[in-house]
Order: sequence, then C-alpha cells, then structure tokens
Amino acid sequence: MEQASTPSAAPDVFAIPAGPPHGPLSGAEPSVMRLHTHDIDQQAEKLQHWDQSYVQLSPGRFEGRLIETWFGDIHFFREITNQVIHERGCSRSGTRTFCVPLAMEGRATFRGTAWQRDMCATLGGDAEFDLRTSTRLDVIAVSFRSDRLAEIAFESGIDPSRLERWLSSSCTVRLPSERVDDLRRMLIEVAMLIDGHSALLRHPGVFASIEAAIYEAFLRLMAESVEVCRPSGSYLTRRRLVNRAIDLVAAHPDALLTVGDLCRLLQVSRRTLQLYFEDVLQISPLQYLRAFRLSRVRALLHAEAGQLRIQDAAARWGFWHLSQFARDYKRLFGELPSETSVMARRRDEAEAVTRT
Repeated sequence: MEQASTPSAAPDVFAIPAGPPHGPLSGAEPSVMRLHTHDIDQQAEKLQHWDQSYVQLSPGRFEGRLIETWFGDIHFFREITNQVIHERGCSRSGTRTFCVPLAMEGRATFRGTAWQRDMCATLGGDAEFDLRTSTRLDVIAVSFRSDRLAEIAFESGIDPSRLERWLSSSCTVRLPSERVDDLRRMLIEVAMLIDGHSALLRHPGVFASIEAAIYEAFLRLMAESVEVCRPSGSYLTRRRLVNRAIDLVAAHPDALLTVGDLCRLLQVSRRTLQLYFEDVLQISPLQYLRAFRLSRVRALLHAEAGQLRIQDAAARWGFWHLSQFARDYKRLFGELPSETSVMARRRDEAEAVTRT
C-alpha cells in the first residue's frame, strides 16, 4: 500500500465551468435504461460502452438489476447482483471510472486487491478490469471523460501530483469514513431520482445541476489524502496465469481443455495451478471449468430459445452424463436447463408480440 502525500488544504468549493445543459428538452423523458433480469449474460451485455463477460461462481439463481443514464459527459449507473461473479473486460477508451459500493456481503477483489465497503475502485479507459464480486454487491459507478475531468480538476486548484495519482492508476482507494458516507448519500439520492421516474428529470436545469453536483463530489474526493492499495508483484503473476488459463478455455471451446491440458500449455504443475486459482478466485481450476462451461450452455439455451435440444447444447460443452449435468446446472443456476429453455422461448414470443 502507498500513502499519498499530503497537499495544501483543499478549497471548500470547487468551481464547475458553466456550459449548456446536456439533459433532455423540457417535457421530454430522459434516456434511462432499467433492467431486472435472471440472465447473467444479459446483465453483462446491457451496460453501454463496456466490453465485459460474467461467469457465475456461487450456487443459486442469479438476480441482477441495472439502472443507467447520462448527465452530459457523465455515464452513471447502479448495478446490483446476488451471486459471486467473476467479471472481466474493459471500459470505454478515454474515460475515468469510479465505483463506490453501497452494500457488500462477503469478500470481493478488484484487480488483485481486497475491495471493501469503505473503498472506491477506480479504472482508466482501456485498462483491463478483473473483479471477483462479493455474494451480494450493490455498486454505483460514475464514468467521466478523462480530459474533461482533468481540465476541471486543474481549474479547481487540485494539486497536480494528486491529480496524476488519481488519473494514472487503476486500483482501490481507502476513503475517510465521513467522505465516503457523504459521497454514498449523494449518489444514492441521484440513483433513486433516476429509478423513481421523477418528473424533475424532465427539466434541463435539473440535469445540469446534477452533473455539476457529481463533478463537485468527485473533485472533493480527488483532493483528499487517501490510502492507495495495490496488489503485490507475486499476486499479479498469479492473476496473469489464471487469466491466461481462462483465455485458453474460452478460445478453444471445441477442444474442451482439461486441467491437465492447461498445465501442459501453461507449463505449470497441477498444484501450482490449483494454488493460483484458489488464491485469485477462491475456487479450484476444476470448479471454474465446470462453472464456465455450464454458463456457456446456459447462454446457448438463451440464444436458441427452445430451438436447440438441451442434450445438444450440453454436448457442445462436453457434458455427456445428462442427469449429472442437470443436477450441476440446477445447483449453480437454481433452475433446470428445461426451465431456462422455456423462459427463453417465452421471452422471444413476448418480444415478437411487442414488435407487432
């Protein structure tokens, strides 16, 4: 961990340069995306400008919620999930994202460091993120244009070395308790306003005011003396090898690589691979392979919406003992493969009726 140097006292009020309102025309509904789903792949795909994939690791039926909107250049979203998930991907180029947890149950790690409720995770555009979520995670994320954020921060008098520390790192940052509580309250109020279909959001002035308030809140955060948490070099080595193993499995679906295959391709022993997976993801390589392949079968059943036989979908990912497959599938997802197929078909039928 690194302790940031203490700069001169931060100003009490930050000046946000005035600009034209970016919200909707008066009387028009703002563009807000709301999602409530039991499909983990849909949850991953719906978020705008994020290239990401989710693999469910804990047993039980997945439930996710997502609300998303824009305030000018600011991308604002709240995501709630109820299972342990391995999330990988990257955010939009030229952005700086801050993730503030509202609720966490269990252990979470972000890019190799512990992520706790009193911490903010920050990520640069194009930087790879690697997140193992807690059992339940409720988080609000705010993405800024990096150049715009830097410009406003500089004009507001934030120490340049402090600014560089924030804008050049992808890490977790421990925040003073009073600062994180204030930030969390403000973000929750904004999220509730969005999710509650408030008529206030029809007014351009409200959108502009919220945009300014979000900038001010995060400029105050960047002016703080904070504890920056970074993973050790040995952990980064372990995480890189685990990610290489996962990439090999994803890139060769027809090969159906085994743990032994991965050891040979990566030139490591079984014990090393076992220890690395358990350290990074808290599960064994075999458990991860099973969860990954089950998730791919589930994605197939959703995509084909009843047009593909369950045994064929299972066989594509190497499952030949169908009764054991069905038990493992229900244990992980809280539903039988047949139920997934039926729900996917009903979803497509409902969407077809809506289009007509």
